[in-house]
Amino acid sequence: MQRIVIVEGGDLSASFRAALNALDSAGIQIKPGTKLLTRYAVVIVDDPALDDAIARLLAAGVKAQKDKS
Repeated sequence: MQRIVIVEGGDLSASFRAALNALDSAGIQIKPGTKLLTRYAVVIVDDPALDDAIARLLAAGVKAQKDKS
């Protein structure tokens, strides 16, 4: 499983909700551990879906990046 980090950029809760909706509509399964924190949000997806998930989030206007840790 891989982590996607959604960085703060305006309304983080709206970005988190948009991310979850975009991934759900794309059929990408969101895994346990996905959470909204104060300064960022974390979305957990399967390894094979990572690049597609990032592309869909960026297309939806969500500031997302692969977790570097």
